[in-house]
Amino acid sequence: MSGTFSLRLGKEDFKFSAAHFTVFGDSEAEPLHGHNYRVTVELSGSEVDDLDFLVPATTAKRDIRAECAALDEKILLPAKCPHLGLTDRGETMAAVFDSRRYEFPSPEVVLLPVANVTVEALARSLWQRLRDRWAHLHHRIDVVEVTVTETPGQGASYRRSLQLAGRPRPDQPRDSGAGTAAARSSLQLAGRPRPDQPPRKEAALNTRFEPDDSQLATLAALDPETPVAALNLFQFNERAQYSPADEEYGTEAANVSGQEAFSRYVAAAGQVLADLGGRVAFSTTVEQVMIGPSDPLWHAAAIMFFPTRKAFIQMTMNPDFRAASRHRKAGLANHYQAHLDGTPWVTA
Repeated sequence: MSGTFSLRLGKEDFKFSAAHFTVFGDSEAEPLHGHNYRVTVELSGSEVDDLDFLVPATTAKRDIRAECAALDEKILLPAKCPHLGLTDRGETMAAVFDSRRYEFPSPEVVLLPVANVTVEALARSLWQRLRDRWAHLHHRIDVVEVTVTETPGQGASYRRSLQLAGRPRPDQPRDSGAGTAAARSSLQLAGRPRPDQPPRKEAALNTRFEPDDSQLATLAALDPETPVAALNLFQFNERAQYSPADEEYGTEAANVSGQEAFSRYVAAAGQVLADLGGRVAFSTTVEQVMIGPSDPLWHAAAIMFFPTRKAFIQMTMNPDFRAASRHRKAGLANHYQAHLDGTPWVTA
């Protein structure tokens, strides 16, 4: 008779302190205030590995701490709130609600892809971020539940199957090509895979598409006014892998190739890049890996130029860019990015 394993993690340092205000309509909202939030996570599954781990607790705890750190001592703002006006001014982020106006230092703001910064939304947002880290464990973890507590006795939980987030739905049939002609012609940032380089069938090698804490710390320590070029390598999923939290999930819009999903990201990201004075300096198809491991098998490469490192940071905070990033995650099996000295591209 089979049973279910549950791993409960609620360490003392699973916490973050952050400011927010909850919106109740077009003219009513809380004043800006803060909470000392606490986080607990429960992972459930019916199988363990050869050493009887559902998942190594040290790895899971490290990931939870990293996500808490990303929100700690930040101002949390809802990117999708219809009653809140947000304007990215570069060094500051302006927020307008009714007759109230706030101006926050941009590095201290986290824009969340939610309509309101409630404890329910925080629990779901943290679940989504941990889902991105743990999707490769979908064969062993059935369900993840994230609980966020804002005051003693008051919190919310979000519970969902990780298996649905980690693999394509059975009702999404494979197509016979790399996408529609319209999608192929709109993919300007990266080339098509060569016929002898088929896309990966599932995203198993890299499920984290955001920089980690050490990479962010390095970025923050560098001169924000110097030009930078971002070297990218892309590997497409054979089928787009939208998550249950995405609006496309389970609809015909999700029944596309990974390359076509990525082209949706390109359209939005390219506009944001151009608005910030950047450009795609170079893009092409990868024909062969000559030095280094052949797995992952990269399909396309691109170099994006930013006039300043600050412009790159502004792009990552742009609400349109953040909203479009779901297409990048759905379309790619792997993504590598390295930042280069951008000086050679200044007058190119």
